[in-house]
Amino acid sequence: NYAFSLRADLCLIPEITDEFSEDLLERFYSLYDSRQMSASETLELLRSELQKLSGNLPIRRGESLTFVTRRLPYGFAFPEVPSTHLFKYPDLGIAVINGFAAEQPSTRGVGVSVLVDPETTDAPEIEAAEKLLRAHHVFVRRYQGPTANVRAVAEMVELFPYDLLIIATHCGDAPGYRWTYEFTDSEGIHRKLVVDIAIGVERTDEAEMLKVTQFLRFISLDGVDWHDPKKSDKLYVGTAMNDFVTRTRPGSADELKPVTKETVERVIGSAVLNMHDQNYIALPRPIANSGTPILINNACSSWHRLAGTFTFCNARAYVGTLFPIGTTEAHDVVVKLLGEHFWKPLPEALWLAQRQVYEDDVRRPYVMTGVYPQRLRVVRHNVLHHISTRLSRSLEQCRSDLHSVDPNDERRKKAITEVIRYYEREVTAFQQRWLRNSPIGGALSTPERDSLPKPQV
Repeated sequence: NYAFSLRADLCLIPEITDEFSEDLLERFYSLYDSRQMSASETLELLRSELQKLSGNLPIRRGESLTFVTRRLPYGFAFPEVPSTHLFKYPDLGIAVINGFAAEQPSTRGVGVSVLVDPETTDAPEIEAAEKLLRAHHVFVRRYQGPTANVRAVAEMVELFPYDLLIIATHCGDAPGYRWTYEFTDSEGIHRKLVVDIAIGVERTDEAEMLKVTQFLRFISLDGVDWHDPKKSDKLYVGTAMNDFVTRTRPGSADELKPVTKETVERVIGSAVLNMHDQNYIALPRPIANSGTPILINNACSSWHRLAGTFTFCNARAYVGTLFPIGTTEAHDVVVKLLGEHFWKPLPEALWLAQRQVYEDDVRRPYVMTGVYPQRLRVVRHNVLHHISTRLSRSLEQCRSDLHSVDPNDERRKKAITEVIRYYEREVTAFQQRWLRNSPIGGALSTPERDSLPKPQV
């Protein structure tokens, strides 16, 4: 149906194993770690391998490519035409619907934008992006320096009703811990499970209490590598993993503790984003106040895992990078994307921006996920009324949800209460800042920067 809607040819690519895909992505990620060949030579080799995997595709000037893939960035191998990607797992259909639905005539485009600059690295593109978006009459909210802390950004990513999110910071796999568990599963089998853990930490309203988010990667079970392609021939898994998840869940009656702990330099796949105070680990939850925004993650190696995570969270488009990038190129690509190519189809805009910045160089770090026919565009509407209404409705819904929660479910009650506090702060601050003297009418998206409520310490 997608191919038919675009009048496209449909070509089939042989299935690629997850193990091979992970190895290839790791070579992108560790581009500058190799001592055997230069970065350019490695990229040429990777492009050649991706071309072989995708077969003899009929590439013609003036056309485009959409790759349906589990994780491989095939578009990198075909710089001669615009390209985008759709993840076949976990829900290809919803990803297609989100992209097409956002381009219907009655939709708002990207009238509400959020920029995040924790100042952990030079990010001149944020200042440039704000000026360009304001010129397009986009409402801009900016988190910078101390206001771009883990708590503020995590709450915003999930709860604020934005249409476009641009992040500029360092992204990469974090150091962490290797924990070993020994237990008897529900089938009576003795198990030895090894996992790697990376953490993100954020403040809470409670004194001397922090909220910790964990990213967990399975390493081995009963001495067998969890990522061994022949794992199923060597290992009986049974109920082991379900038992582990149940017994390590907070509040478990039979809580499982690790028998040994050690540190590791890198937790593969953790893909944390450095905020001003700590690491932010994106979780697979609804984002943008249950919206379908466009995300531009202008951070090193930000396509790995995060493209899939945010697409699963209903981002209709995601632009990230395959390998580390420099300050100048990050600035130049964003400026061209939000400037002269703003109203063009997003894959074409990204393709044109990279052609102008990199010319004939094999270096093409940016990769896009999402349906082809969607654009960065602005539609005239009362953006202040839209934001205020969304915030107020969400606040009332959360208050209603709190009344229906089981009185004994303290964890659920606490989570909803925290969300209610967020919306109470936002509604009050937004109405005082914007709506006190603002007439209700056909206001165009305001070009003035939003003011943020002070962080709660």
